[in-house]
Amino acid sequence: MNSASIHDSASVRFRRRKLGENLAKEEPLMSKILENSRDYIVVPSPKTAIPAAEAYAEFLKLEIRQAIEKREGKRGFINSPEIRKFIMDLEYIYHDDVCGKKALVVDDSLVRGDTSKRQVRGLREKGVKEVHFRFTEPPIRFPCFYGIDFPSHEELLVNKVDPDKKLSKAELEQRIKEEIGADSVSFQSLNGLDSALGSCAQGYCRACLTGEYPTPCGKIRAEETLNK
Repeated sequence: MNSASIHDSASVRFRRRKLGENLAKEEPLMSKILENSRDYIVVPSPKTAIPAAEAYAEFLKLEIRQAIEKREGKRGFINSPEIRKFIMDLEYIYHDDVCGKKALVVDDSLVRGDTSKRQVRGLREKGVKEVHFRFTEPPIRFPCFYGIDFPSHEELLVNKVDPDKKLSKAELEQRIKEEIGADSVSFQSLNGLDSALGSCAQGYCRACLTGEYPTPCGKIRAEETLNK
């Protein structure tokens, strides 16, 4: 769905910007950023996260730079491991105009973590001092059976670091940070997500976040996957 699309009487771009604004309101490094704003730069993870990154940067009064570019090609997370590696190694371009900065990377979501790991590495190679990942979606813990290709619990990075689903939000973010090599990680809260979606929040599918599948088929598939 592109940014010009209309959903529940509001543009997708508007919803994405609200996600970025709400993410900024929950920023765990707020005091440090406000005290040393010149040290920080906001970097959108291309391309759908750009509206959210713009609003996030505006709220915190930070400069935004598109230090990561993606050549036209297939999306990383919906492909096989071999194709994902090819895309990440060849399809991303990293610019050096963020050298010496602390980068706040705004991305839509974390699935397997492959892209995030590569982006951390790419930015560090360009001289970024710190890399902080900010995700506009809460942690994805459950597989999707409705058209998005992450059909098992095991391949989701959140489940790899928290298989028993017992970690607190802070503990989970610490584990994810260590796994992808970032200096910090923060996920959008469910409240922040619902607020951004507004009146349509009650009607959207959140099965991948909560495990509550809206159809009998989804519930059956989920049980089959867990019992494998």
